[in-house]
Amino acid sequence: MKQASLFITFIAALWPSLGLFITEKVNGMNNGEAQRTYLHKTMLREVYSSDQKWEGTSANTVYVAADVVALDSPLPVKARPSVGTSSGKLPKIGMKKALSETDITAIDTMKAQLLLLENQPNASQAAIATQKSRILRKLTDDALYCSVGIDEKLEGAFLEGISNGVALVEDENNTGTAIRADYGYLKDNIFDTTIKGEIDEADIRKVIDAADAKGYAFQYIMIATQTYNKMRQSQWAKELAANYKGQIFDEDTKLAVPSSKLFDEAFADSFNNIKFIKVDRTIIYEKNGKKNPVKPFNADHLIFLTTQEVGALVYGTLAEENHRVNGVEYATVDTYKLISKFSINEPLQEWTTGQAICLPVIEDVDAIFMLRLEGGEEVDPEAEAEDEDDVKFTYKGYTYTKALFCSILNSINGGRTPATAKDETIMAKVNDLNAEQKEQLDAALENARN
Repeated sequence: MKQASLFITFIAALWPSLGLFITEKVNGMNNGEAQRTYLHKTMLREVYSSDQKWEGTSANTVYVAADVVALDSPLPVKARPSVGTSSGKLPKIGMKKALSETDITAIDTMKAQLLLLENQPNASQAAIATQKSRILRKLTDDALYCSVGIDEKLEGAFLEGISNGVALVEDENNTGTAIRADYGYLKDNIFDTTIKGEIDEADIRKVIDAADAKGYAFQYIMIATQTYNKMRQSQWAKELAANYKGQIFDEDTKLAVPSSKLFDEAFADSFNNIKFIKVDRTIIYEKNGKKNPVKPFNADHLIFLTTQEVGALVYGTLAEENHRVNGVEYATVDTYKLISKFSINEPLQEWTTGQAICLPVIEDVDAIFMLRLEGGEEVDPEAEAEDEDDVKFTYKGYTYTKALFCSILNSINGGRTPATAKDETIMAKVNDLNAEQKEQLDAALENARN
């Protein structure tokens, strides 16, 4: 049974301002600690959900020009854009920490030392304040741990969700069960690099061109720092930076790898002031007492954004918020996190819990584009070597005549790839297709085989 905190005289005075204390602690305002930042707090707005559900909306919107009509003529009707939604129930996430009997005894000792200080003649107020601060820090460490733990869980879900279009969030109410939030990324907004695992300037331009055709202009590219650094070391990145500096070079010139500052400037100059959001974030998950470090942002995906606000942190009201237990001290942190403190016996423990009903939700996905490094297909060298007349093309383990394959490919991308094209040229055209077109290609080829 939950009972009042064993240190209620300290807790009652501190808990109402717990949110401010935790905010200062997290922001590194105490003891010179490094500042902790969260992209889900800067790239999502907070939205309250009264029915404890989330919903993301995407609209396939293409803005068309108005018509010029004669006076007294009816206005032409334009097609209304289609709207798609993704939705689900908000998960409850949370954690708890306990002070053992040993910890409780240590705090009791600290309290006794404080009492001695307070009863001394000419007591040092600085010493008393320092001792009180030590006790309060000991009593609030678990509250900070629970609050930051929720932030870490949400950050992990956000970075996974924004980089994949899908996030998995464990629900405290369903042990071992994860809620799958699929934000409905559009397949015709997803592209693959021409060469598997490598980013070329042409890959970036094809995504920008596809967005431009839909009326979108990018401002940011989210990218894993390790992927960014690999791209910065590529030949085209070196040449981009050299051109930006006005450096004269030829194919024999050994160009230096540009610094991050130089490459960012050169990239922005060449790509309409697009900026990078570099992600290098590790989240520590714990299961069965074992800690597991994970980088939730997919390093094989580049996410192209038209704005830095990409959705909402949707939250609801916890049942315990409206039905508080007598004797338990409660504090609300960051609007949606409920922190509570209480004690139990058998064994004697002081508990701190943190809980929230919330989920990062990516919205307006029609304006979000993705470039995947892992999706590009490669020419089968053995099949190409066996094709002495160069009239066949092997794709995903199946061999077709080039005439048939190029005919199907051209019907999908509207291109004019001739049947006499080299295998590398045909594969490059395939890798330029978006995810939806690739599905169409696979379906058409399957029909051709049958």
